[in-house]
Amino acid sequence: NRISPTFCAISASDLTTPRRERSRIITTDLSTAYLPLETRVVPRDEQEDVAMKLQMIYFPVRARQEPILMAFAYAKMPCDVLSPTEFYGKGWGDGAKQETPYGGLPVLLVDGKPLAQSGSILRYAASLAKLVPADPFEAALCDSVAEAASDLVLAMPLVNMFRGDTFTEKKAAFCATCPTVLKNLAKQYKGPFFLGDNPYYCDLAVYHYLSLIKLIEPSLLADFPKADVLMAAVEALPGVSDYLANRPEPVDIGVAPKLVPK
Repeated sequence: NRISPTFCAISASDLTTPRRERSRIITTDLSTAYLPLETRVVPRDEQEDVAMKLQMIYFPVRARQEPILMAFAYAKMPCDVLSPTEFYGKGWGDGAKQETPYGGLPVLLVDGKPLAQSGSILRYAASLAKLVPADPFEAALCDSVAEAASDLVLAMPLVNMFRGDTFTEKKAAFCATCPTVLKNLAKQYKGPFFLGDNPYYCDLAVYHYLSLIKLIEPSLLADFPKADVLMAAVEALPGVSDYLANRPEPVDIGVAPKLVPK
């Protein structure tokens, strides 16, 4: 039996092309309408670009979500930030905590699918924003800088939570350990970004902590002599500059800490 070429649109080249490759063949022949769907390739201009829906669940503080939101801003990917009460319909201590994957925040929802743990979320956001080095060793170096910066974690509750005598005690402890961390980071800094000319997610992570230190005790930055160079480079990044200029500001640190809109 003979098969009409106007029905199946099979050419001589199709007969010599492995089956797994045939779905990659793009043809403008109208007869492709008769081919199985797995064989027909839809031209790019016929496809719809569907934006990824990103939602961040976190507390109203300046803390672990910041480098992540900076990465999304750099990638020009909108991300809605919701409190646990707004998203779960209940307070953190009233059951929202049990709704999260690991009992903590932040949680990122990607088209409704949850991703937890701030480090994992940051690396995911960085991969979307192309803020991860292509070379595996460079990528590991980038990650090591971000991990080293996390030793400054006490800066977050100092800015957002502690008050009174507790703030005073915790600040003293932070001021005792911070210089060593900053000196070690300074040794790894090349400029204008940590690994040289290109920005990566480690720069966003370090920037986050440096900006908190400026709020707690600016004199500590003397142990990272080029902190202002790194901070200026990050603040000039497209998307990031607008995000930083418009985010809420921490006020009344150590007394009654809170965020206020600009």
